[in-house]
Amino acid sequence: MRTVKFMVSLILILILVACQLPEEKEYQSYFSESPSLVSEDEINNQKLIEIWTPEDIVSNTLRYFSHQYEEYEFKVTVVDRLDLVDTYYEALLTNNEPDLMIISAQDVGAFSGLDMFETLNVEPYYNHQFFSQRPTRELEKYINDDGEMYGFPIHFFPYVTLYRADILKEYGFPTDPDELAAYISDVDNWLNMVTTLYEDGLYAYESTQTILEWALDTTYPFDGDYQYLYQEEPFSNLIDVLIELDRLDYDLDLSIWRTPGHQALKNDRLVMIQGASFMDDIIHDWFPEQEGKWRVTTLPFGMRGIDKETGLVATIPKNANNKSIVWNLVRALSDDLLNLHALSTNHPLFDQDNLGEFYLEVLNQPAIGKPSMLDKTAQLLWENSVYRVNQGYPLNETFFQQTHNQVIEQVRNNRRVLSNN
Repeated sequence: MRTVKFMVSLILILILVACQLPEEKEYQSYFSESPSLVSEDEINNQKLIEIWTPEDIVSNTLRYFSHQYEEYEFKVTVVDRLDLVDTYYEALLTNNEPDLMIISAQDVGAFSGLDMFETLNVEPYYNHQFFSQRPTRELEKYINDDGEMYGFPIHFFPYVTLYRADILKEYGFPTDPDELAAYISDVDNWLNMVTTLYEDGLYAYESTQTILEWALDTTYPFDGDYQYLYQEEPFSNLIDVLIELDRLDYDLDLSIWRTPGHQALKNDRLVMIQGASFMDDIIHDWFPEQEGKWRVTTLPFGMRGIDKETGLVATIPKNANNKSIVWNLVRALSDDLLNLHALSTNHPLFDQDNLGEFYLEVLNQPAIGKPSMLDKTAQLLWENSVYRVNQGYPLNETFFQQTHNQVIEQVRNNRRVLSNN
């Protein structure tokens, strides 16, 4: 009953927030031996194992994994991302949940307070070797207030800075990834680089809107104690940058997904961008002639994080059947997907080696916040701020303080709702 009341409270919270917004090959694990079975005690007459996911990252693994359990049928259902939270909530409330629920990192906070999933950091699930070979910082995000791991991260792309090393060298800026990371961690240094390049018709960012969007896409607004973090460093440093860029009135609109930004990238004018680690493939496909001219380093201003939009977290409902098989599948998925980063040594786009080591290092660095049940509250309010940036609102302290105040006030309202249920 407590769980039902809790979920009803969450739904009420979302309604309250919305109402307040203005209109507008054969498998071989790189990290471990073939997963050992947890236990087969629960294997019963139920031979169907259902998997729900917002993206089908499962079928490739099932091609070999299913041969170990030929008497079972594995059914993968792709759930629309826009309906994921509602669909999963309904399934949990009506005891119609699948055996494996894969949740996007963007939405997983909505499930962080529910006592309806297996705890994965204790036996029979916990295995020291398996866990120790994953980025610790990623694992810690999905541990709730009681120290229970409700979800296991299986797909995550670190957000990074890609830059034209050849052009930065011409202007005397650091080109070594570590040296540049240290340089652009300082707001004044970054602004100096932006200004120097801008004077010669070169650009070190796409737009103020893009900066705010990637900042929101790589962070969570609350810590484990539900304290709001966007008024503190390093996020506050990024806000200071946006205010200064607006004051300078550079008025850039160079998203690489639209024609002006795409052309600036092609014509060697856009020399630094932020994006998920898979951007190397995209840029190389677009402009193979730029091969070997790029390098990659960490985000500026001390920001760190993964691409929440593509990140995926595996959860096993307590009512799942054949949990040992499901957990072995999670382990296999995790191995397959982590290899995308760990086995990466170099890329033709980059004049740089040891990329896998670099990406794992980034994943192990502290990021802002962790998923919480309050995420959707802040997300909706900040999305409205992004919309206003797009509409040309002046970016000043008042602009951002209004958003901070709205989030803090809504959180107070949410807590009152929860305390009354």
